[in-house]
Amino acid sequence: MFFWSITTTACAEQKKKTSVGIVSPYAAQVISLQERVQSYEKYDFLSVEVCTVDSCQGAEKDINPFNS
Repeated sequence: MFFWSITTTACAEQKKKTSVGIVSPYAAQVISLQERVQSYEKYDFLSVEVCTVDSCQGAEKDINPFNS
């Protein structure tokens, strides 16, 4: 969760809406990650989407971490 603390702090300081697309190759990992990032929905400056490689294909986000 170190990544998230850095990301939320940086986005809050910039006061810029930042989109994050977390990509995972497995559907079970996507479900688990979606449960973990729900708490970040409360931030107006951060938009987080978790999806599989196929469903994220073609989407543009400011930050795209890959979870393997």
